[in-house]
Amino acid sequence: MNAPWLAPVALLLLALPLESQESQSAEAITVSRAEEMALASASDLRITLLRSQAAVRAYRLGVRDLLPRISFEVEESQSIVMGAPDSATKIWSVTFGQPLFYGGRLLRQRALTALELALEARSYADQEDALLDTVHDLFYRLLVQQEKLRIQHDARRATEQQVMIARTEREIGAILEVDLLDTELELSSLDLEIRTGQTLLEEYEYRLKQVLGIDPDIDLQIDGSIDSGYTGIALPADQEYFYQIAAQNNTELKRQDLQIRKAREDLRSAETWYLPDIDLEVTFCVSGEQYPLQTPGWSGSLNLSFPIRPFPLSTSISAGGTPGRQIDRGAAATVGLLQDLGYWTDRSLGLLNLQANRIKREQMSEDLQFDIYKAIARYEQSKKAMELKRQNIELMAKKVFIMGRQVELGAVQRIDYVQAQTQLARERSSLMEQILQVLESERAFERMLGVRSGELGRITADYPGKGPK
Repeated sequence: MNAPWLAPVALLLLALPLESQESQSAEAITVSRAEEMALASASDLRITLLRSQAAVRAYRLGVRDLLPRISFEVEESQSIVMGAPDSATKIWSVTFGQPLFYGGRLLRQRALTALELALEARSYADQEDALLDTVHDLFYRLLVQQEKLRIQHDARRATEQQVMIARTEREIGAILEVDLLDTELELSSLDLEIRTGQTLLEEYEYRLKQVLGIDPDIDLQIDGSIDSGYTGIALPADQEYFYQIAAQNNTELKRQDLQIRKAREDLRSAETWYLPDIDLEVTFCVSGEQYPLQTPGWSGSLNLSFPIRPFPLSTSISAGGTPGRQIDRGAAATVGLLQDLGYWTDRSLGLLNLQANRIKREQMSEDLQFDIYKAIARYEQSKKAMELKRQNIELMAKKVFIMGRQVELGAVQRIDYVQAQTQLARERSSLMEQILQVLESERAFERMLGVRSGELGRITADYPGKGPK
């Protein structure tokens, strides 16, 4: 049976993928949209997050080590005796165990684990920031390269116009052929620079598509601009202010603080060898030769374990019996002899480890202070170079304007005017690179302080009236 509506529907379905791809290729991606796409396509980042979440769940479930242990046991045995009646025994029992004291070691270990998980969460945030930094870097490099190509194309059109004028002048004998060749060489030089810039633009586009998870064959359009008048952020000269922020947020310092705490706990464990692990265990049972079982019983033991490495000692006190019929009591102790002689050096090694980690922490702190000093100096130097570049461009623009008047009067050779125009275009392209360098310096300083992208302006604004939050 023929259905007349099938053909239009089939054509519509065939057109849907093409329409979707065309809409994707025509989409102008903003920097915020690029961040979302990069995070969505970062499979390794998602795996890291899932592992971190699993570790947090495992830590929470680890509280089970502090709760009572309950076990149920069923035992049946038979004895065959020659010349006597056979016997059978059936026992059902329930055992309750409760850790009473572990010398504080278990709680200290859980506290250290909690710190490690917090650092892992911070490491995930750092990886996320690194991915976003890559997106920002490629996005703004792409914008800068597009702007540089626009400047170069404008310069090429202006130079091409001058070449046409120079050819006319050569035809009427107003200039020498070598002057025409020099002008054409300037045009060729600009063509080479444009081809090189186009190759670099394609490279940035390809790398950004990789980060965003976009098919390389899809046309990439970005929506954004570089402020050519950007002057940077006026940082306060108080280095201590920035150091206090970095000391609170810097991931490497926090990792070293964790190492110091671990070393301190190891030393404490070596010094508190005399604190035992204490467990209480109680068992209730019912037994008999056949069902229903009718003989009740109970037993209990208090177990003490002293983790002394040369002479590990374990002792237990037990009691049990059958109500109304029998009571049992007992005690046992086990001592190992010279099983591990490392105990004699544990405390001294623990002290050395703690001291070494503290010295490393101090050195890292001093390095961070010096790095902040260098970062501020480099940033101020980049801003100054950017401002000098603007002043240079302003002077060169005036020079080119004057030379444009003079070349019409014959006071200046056309090749000199063309070269001045080309140099002005190169300086304007260089200014865009200088602005990008200032932006990169800001983000590098933010990473050093341990804050997210864009927070340097807020931190600076908070300085005059308030300290860091």
